[in-house]
Amino acid sequence: MRPEAGESEGGQSAQTADRAIRVLETVARHGPCRIADVARETNLERRIVGRLMTSLVGGGLIERGASAGQYDLGSRLIELGELAEHRNGLLTRARPEVEKLMRAASATTVLHKVYDGYIAPVLVRTPNDVVSVGYPRGLRIAFHEGTGRAALAWLPEGTIDATLARLAPDDRLRCEAGLAEVRTGGVAFSFGEVTRGVVAIGAAVRDASGLPVGVLVVVAPEGRHPERYSSELAAAARRISIAGDSAT
Repeated sequence: MRPEAGESEGGQSAQTADRAIRVLETVARHGPCRIADVARETNLERRIVGRLMTSLVGGGLIERGASAGQYDLGSRLIELGELAEHRNGLLTRARPEVEKLMRAASATTVLHKVYDGYIAPVLVRTPNDVVSVGYPRGLRIAFHEGTGRAALAWLPEGTIDATLARLAPDDRLRCEAGLAEVRTGGVAFSFGEVTRGVVAIGAAVRDASGLPVGVLVVVAPEGRHPERYSSELAAAARRISIAGDSAT
């Protein structure tokens, strides 16, 4: 496809890559799904989605589903995920702590990584013997929302100021109160803030310099009171952080 007037080939390549990522994330969140479903969720034209999905199928990142016209995640992602986990010390350190915390709290326990402006899950463990919360793999939580504040509280002041400056006055006040809560108690709370009817608590996993690299979260339906496990959560996040320090 030729670049449009005034658009460089590099700019078009970046746009294509961004669109492909959006398509893959949509299939991850909503699959199995059809091209029309992905086009609606991504706000892209169907012809563009179809072309991108053909490329993703060719790379093994998505595959055609059992039903005609449907697509789901491809088996190549399993291989890539295993390679990523092997190279990512955070996942290796966190896995036993996530498992232990899930059993102690009898609730879905999630490790998030910290990205530019948001946190997203990389490891999800859900108990089989209790009513729990299904956690979308593609969920992104902004720094100012809910357990995202567990990361924001420990980021550089410039990042915090820039995040707060973009918020409406009421949201800014709520976020500032949440950041103070994190710095005092080490844990961020979300009572139906990101998802209605869901309570979540989160604590930052920090590197040797004190910056957040992850957020450990316990999430449960309202009435299950995961906030009772704040101390255990904070201790597990510290152990993951300390293990990382000792490995460097």
